[in-house]
Amino acid sequence: MYKITYTGDGSTHEYPFTFPYFQDADIKISVNSQLLDSGHYTIVPTPDSTMDGRYAGGRIVLTDTPNIGAVISIWRKIELTRTVDYQPTLPISTASLNADFNFLMEYLRDIYDIDGHAANIENGMQFLDSVQAQITEIGDLSELARKSDLPDLTEYAKLNEVPNAANFAPVTHTHENYVTNSEFEQTISEISESTLQFDEDDEPDVVVKTQLPTAANNYTWYRLYKSGWVEQGGIAPASQDLELVTVTIPVAMQNSTYGVLVTNMTPESTHSGHYGMTVIYAKSQNQFRIASISSNLLGFAWFIQGPSIQTQS
Repeated sequence: MYKITYTGDGSTHEYPFTFPYFQDADIKISVNSQLLDSGHYTIVPTPDSTMDGRYAGGRIVLTDTPNIGAVISIWRKIELTRTVDYQPTLPISTASLNADFNFLMEYLRDIYDIDGHAANIENGMQFLDSVQAQITEIGDLSELARKSDLPDLTEYAKLNEVPNAANFAPVTHTHENYVTNSEFEQTISEISESTLQFDEDDEPDVVVKTQLPTAANNYTWYRLYKSGWVEQGGIAPASQDLELVTVTIPVAMQNSTYGVLVTNMTPESTHSGHYGMTVIYAKSQNQFRIASISSNLLGFAWFIQGPSIQTQS
């Protein structure tokens, strides 16, 4: 029998043990030959995890500290309860088998330590009968998940079972309003190759370069097309005196005759009408200037479109 005995010193209330166990009910504790119930102690496993179903040991923490000279005994008696429940339709893991057989071996070891105890031997035989009944119900382990038990995947989606698409769309319809395949093919053949081609001047104009607004580019953006056409805009903060702002255009225009759409950015609490009075002047291919009589603007949102200096011939 696994057993360890300590003598109380009046201050110690924790006592370690190193023999394996499966559940707290396996550990018994007595003080001066008086068996304690589970409310008078706590079992702390060391380490706090199991290996093959067993704890390697642990320590007993008593609620009440034993007196000086008290005899504290800790021993193991395997509790006869199932720790693993095998199911007939589920696979059996090696970890579960190891845990169950370890449980059986430790129980038998306890029986050997108590020679001639008929009650323990009878309990052990009942446990063995229970294990045997489970194995019989599950069947021979070698029969589990046999290849012959798996469905034949070749029976699924056989080629000869796929419907023939020709059965769903007859080539020729007899209704007078339908167009037959031959008539449709004749119409297609009458379309000349040149009809399907774009004239060089009719080629679609596509965007070849873009820029998204970020702090690094002063919140400007543009879309530059293959033809040189450009759409661009941005946010221009108001100047120190809130009267004059110079805006540098990210894509230079072909000339200075372009138009500029400007929206004043006014504070939410401002309602005075003269904040909409803005003048654009000093335009060039690369920049323009904004003048306003406002003294309380947050900035300007501007937009330009037209041919850029990158127009292709």
